Amino acid sequence: MKRYLLLLLSVPLCLFPTSIQGQDIPLLPFGSVWKYLDNGSNQGTAWRASGFNDSGWASGPSELGYGDGDEATVLSFGPNTGAKYITTYFRRSLSIPDVNAFAGFLLRIKRDDAFVVYLNGNEVMRQNFNEGSISYTTLAYGAIADSEEPKILSQLLTPAQFSNGTNVLAVEMHQSAATSSDLSFNLELTGLDTEPSLFRGPYLQAASPTAIVIKWKTDVPTDSRVRYGTQPEALTDVVHSAAPTREHEMAITGLQ
Repeated sequence: MKRYLLLLLSVPLCLFPTSIQGQDIPLLPFGSVWKYLDNGSNQGTAWRASGFNDSGWASGPSELGYGDGDEATVLSFGPNTGAKYITTYFRRSLSIPDVNAFAGFLLRIKRDDAFVVYLNGNEVMRQNFNEGSISYTTLAYGAIADSEEPKILSQLLTPAQFSNGTNVLAVEMHQSAATSSDLSFNLELTGLDTEPSLFRGPYLQAASPTAIVIKWKTDVPTDSRVRYGTQPEALTDVVHSAAPTREHEMAITGLQ
C-alpha cells in the first residue's frame, strides 16, 4: 500500500479527454414508443429476429412497467400478485440510412430487474444474468435495490453491428421473483460523431516502484496520449500511440 501511495503522490498522472458531443444525434430517445408483450407467454427465440411479425403486440411510450408510479405505459403482471409474469418483451424498429455516417453508437438503458438486448437478432448487452441461455421462466440473479433503480447502464456499439436501412432492437426484461413489486424499462440510442468523449476510467493497473499502466475507454476510436510529470504544472513527459482505438492502454516506465 505504501508503494502505491508514494507513486501517486510523487508522480501525478493527468488525462485530458475531449468531451464534445455537439454532433451526436439521438436516434431513439428515452420516452419513445415501443411494441410490447406482457401476457406471460413463452416467445422462444423467434421474437428477437428483425423479420418477426409483432403486429399483434400492444404499443406505448416508455417508461414502461408497473409498481413505481412513474410509468408512461403501465404493463400487466397477470392476475395473481403472488405469481407475476417473469418475462416481458419489447421491440422497436428504427431506420438508419447510412450507419457509417456515425463513428459509433451509445445505447443507454434503465432496467428492473434483468435484461438482454438484441440488435437485428444478435445479443449486444445483458445484465443481472449469467452467460448461459435463458428462457421465459429464468429469474434475474437478484432484485435491483431502490438506490440502483434510477441508474442508467451504457453500452457502446459499432457501425458494423447495424445495417443500412431498418434495424430492430428487441429487449426481454426479467423479474428476480414472481412476487417482485415493480418492473421498469426505458432505452435510448444515440449516434456518435467523431469527437471522442471519455466513456470509462481512467484507472491505474500493474503498479510497480518504477512503472504503471493507465487504461481508459472512449466512445469512438481516437489516439492515446498521457502527459505526466513530478508536478501538476510541469507535465513535461508524454507517452503517445497514434493507433485509433476505444480501449486505451498506456504503460509508463522509468518512474522515480
